[in-house]
Amino acid sequence: MRRLLAALALLACIPIGWGTPPEATAYQITVDHAGVTTSGGTLALQLTPRWTVTLPDASSYPLIVGNRVYALAGGLLYALDVQTGATLWGPTQAASGIGTTYDAGKVFVVSNNGLLSSFDAASGAPGWSVQLPGQYSFSSPPTASNGAVYVGGAGSGGTLYAVNETNGAVLWTASVANGDNSSPAIGPNAVYVSYACLNTYSFNLTTGAQNWLNPASCEGGGGDTPVYANGRLYARDILGDDIFDAQTGTILGSFLSSTPPVVGANTAYYLNAGTLSAVNVATSTVRWTFAGDGGLTSAPIAVDQTVIIGSSAGTLYGLDELSGRVTWQVSTGLSLPSGVEYFGPANAFAIADGVLVVPAGKALLAYPIFGPPAPTNVTAASAPGGAVVSWTAAAGASTYNVYVATQPGAEPFTAAVTGVTGSSALVPNLVPGTTYYFTVKTAGPSGISAASNEASAVPIAPAPASHLTATAGVGSVTLSWAASSNATSYNVYLGAAAGGESSTATLTSITTNTATLSGLMPGSTYYLLVKAVANGATSVASNEVVVIPAPAAAPTMPTATPQIGGTTLTWVAATGATTYQLYVGTSAGGEASTPAQTGITTNTTTISNLNASSTYYFIVRSVVGGVTSGPSSEISVKPLSDAGPQNLVLTPGVGQIVVSWNASPGATQYSVFMGTAAGGEAATPVQTVPGLQVPVTGLSSGSKYYFYVQAQTPIGPSMPSVESSATPLSPPGPTNLSATAGANEVTLTWSAAANAMTYDVYAGTSPGGEAATPVQAAISGLSTVISGLTGGTQYYYTVRAETPAGQSSASNEANASPTASGKSGGGALDPFLLLALGLLVLARGVDRRLRAAPAELRGTIP
Repeated sequence: MRRLLAALALLACIPIGWGTPPEATAYQITVDHAGVTTSGGTLALQLTPRWTVTLPDASSYPLIVGNRVYALAGGLLYALDVQTGATLWGPTQAASGIGTTYDAGKVFVVSNNGLLSSFDAASGAPGWSVQLPGQYSFSSPPTASNGAVYVGGAGSGGTLYAVNETNGAVLWTASVANGDNSSPAIGPNAVYVSYACLNTYSFNLTTGAQNWLNPASCEGGGGDTPVYANGRLYARDILGDDIFDAQTGTILGSFLSSTPPVVGANTAYYLNAGTLSAVNVATSTVRWTFAGDGGLTSAPIAVDQTVIIGSSAGTLYGLDELSGRVTWQVSTGLSLPSGVEYFGPANAFAIADGVLVVPAGKALLAYPIFGPPAPTNVTAASAPGGAVVSWTAAAGASTYNVYVATQPGAEPFTAAVTGVTGSSALVPNLVPGTTYYFTVKTAGPSGISAASNEASAVPIAPAPASHLTATAGVGSVTLSWAASSNATSYNVYLGAAAGGESSTATLTSITTNTATLSGLMPGSTYYLLVKAVANGATSVASNEVVVIPAPAAAPTMPTATPQIGGTTLTWVAATGATTYQLYVGTSAGGEASTPAQTGITTNTTTISNLNASSTYYFIVRSVVGGVTSGPSSEISVKPLSDAGPQNLVLTPGVGQIVVSWNASPGATQYSVFMGTAAGGEAATPVQTVPGLQVPVTGLSSGSKYYFYVQAQTPIGPSMPSVESSATPLSPPGPTNLSATAGANEVTLTWSAAANAMTYDVYAGTSPGGEAATPVQAAISGLSTVISGLTGGTQYYYTVRAETPAGQSSASNEANASPTASGKSGGGALDPFLLLALGLLVLARGVDRRLRAAPAELRGTIP
């Protein structure tokens, strides 16, 4: 009934003589500029433009008549097909036109210098043109009605013209204060204009006689289009906006709107500072306001029960006239121009012949205003936490959308359920006991339909769960209950005091009538209840139960078996345990609070990397259902040491000793330690190697060296091996040593030793009795003479070489017995020896003579 009354009220403000549906023949659709019209059908504004046309210049407001859209852009006039946007005729030159109007098969255009022209609406053929006299600046869109075109001009004062639609003859003129930016509004037998300072006029349509004037104390440039509606005239000015009695000019009230207001029988719609207000015409009280995205800018229009307005960001809104709720919203992707007249060419929407045409700069967008057939016979039935909405299918429908509100007629633009392919749908998540209202729309290839009839239902609460029981487990509780008769799932609520269950469910979406909660603290008291859930609604609570979870059983009888660098522990399994945790410390009762091992799934484990010199203490805990038990009894163990490498073997070589040993378990490498006295090995190893053998070089031959080896393991060094010693071998000595006796001397010769640098000669007087100190050292050659010997004595000799590796072994032993002085060893006298002896005798004789002669003569004796 409310919708019917609203429709009747809207029809009441449509001028008499219009057909059904009305056409858009002037600025703000109709000649009264009230911006109110009807769709001629069931309004269902669509989300996608039927067509978009780009013109060469910004378009002013369009006209829609006879399934044609007339658009003026940059002085060019076009006729476009309302269904396709195709150009039917044009562009036709319209002499810098600033506005259009339509009447009786003709389109009229006025230019900015006052040239008023007519065009055949069917063909675009030019008709008459007349230069309006007396003025030179025209900015007011024309208005045509009942055979006359009315237009205002400015420049020298102001003039309102009435021009014959048939031949262009000026029927009458009237002087006005200025004459710009005010499109004449037509009322019953009157035409109205309004200019700066609210100089507002009413003239007789036929004669031009002035009916009344609201004189102002000032005047100037600028004006605003007045709106006639319901016997009232709405006039605007920067100084204030007034409502006049259209018959007498009496001021009835005031309002505030930056664009032409939309005025219906009971409600006026004013746009001011980006907010649209719906105001009761009779009382001036605000019914609702709407700000949209904060940038509302276009002049609004009203069609059927919907108010349409756009924002500068390009968003179009359709608003329910009674509540202001959004019933349609779409983004054009384009900036929409202001609806304020003095910002440029007058811009406004037009709606007729099944389309809403929106100018957006150079673009014109045409949105269909009718959709596919709506479903019928919509009913709604109560359901737990929701409602089942059913309907009779619409012809050709593919899917349906369901809309929900808590007030009748207040269904929002956004659907609650979409894409329904059948003829019914469950609407969930409703509050039991609340009345909901439902409409359904067809959604198909041709768009979205208007809303169906409205149905209502009151959702019911789900039946509660009952007979709740609880069974305690280790750190857990198992709940069971009698199922609800209409629940789809259950929620479990937990608290620490009677009646203190949390409002947030601990377990949700349980689809059976049993549930287990784990991770509870053994020994603590818990209170629990269950609620049934259906379609997003929850029932009242079940009976409350109380439970104390049991503790987890601890492992028993742990034992420890020491290993090298670790230990293996074993215990008796705890009942119900899923895993175990091992804790380690280095003093009795000093186990760390953080387990050394977790997730142990058997009753034994091995721990490594322990120091063999330390005693370790262990406890074990079981984990049952996420609950950790108390500790087992404590056990201690000292890990075994690695005995170190075995079978140490030293193999002497020349200047070196090769050290080898057997492998040690777990060893990663081995360190070799050396000294020159028993137990005197240095702290720093001479070699560290991964293998089981290494030569130690650079040793002195004949010196004894002592060694032990340690294995290096992940848990530290092993015990030292058994100590062993060895002496490096000497280099091979000289060979072929021979001795030749002489008078009190022996000559030795030998063959070279390898790598010899020098040679040392050792002598003795018995076989093998050579002294430890050489009689000659650092001999660079392979022979030498040993002199000063005692004739007749047998001498024994060996030779040793000095090499980089040390002193060599002794050569073979050679011996000789030198003769006494003057005797050979048994052969003929050597001539050279005789000569030497003679010289010696001579020298001794001279010496005796010198000693016997007086001192003064000794220097003269030869």
